[in-house]
Amino acid sequence: MRTLILTTFLLLAINAFGQKSSEKASKDICECVEKKLPNTDQLHIKDSVNSCFGQAMAMHMAGLNKEFKIESVTVESVMETRNRLLKILRKKCVYFEQ
Repeated sequence: MRTLILTTFLLLAINAFGQKSSEKASKDICECVEKKLPNTDQLHIKDSVNSCFGQAMAMHMAGLNKEFKIESVTVESVMETRNRLLKILRKKCVYFEQ
């Protein structure tokens, strides 16, 4: 029984730490958009999506910078990170498949 619990814990830990920051951020963005869009009118959709991007990027910025080999945070590097996340979201999130 103890072995089963230990094995389960280790598998969950490996899975949690095995994800790239870009995958975590894109998952957070997709979940945020999924929650916000049904309650957002047509005029404010872009604001809601931008808010979701901002929150997720701020939360995962250190990992994203390391993953994408960004040395200093500039407007250009933030836009590049956003574009890379958008490419991932187009593949993995139904709200960005267009």
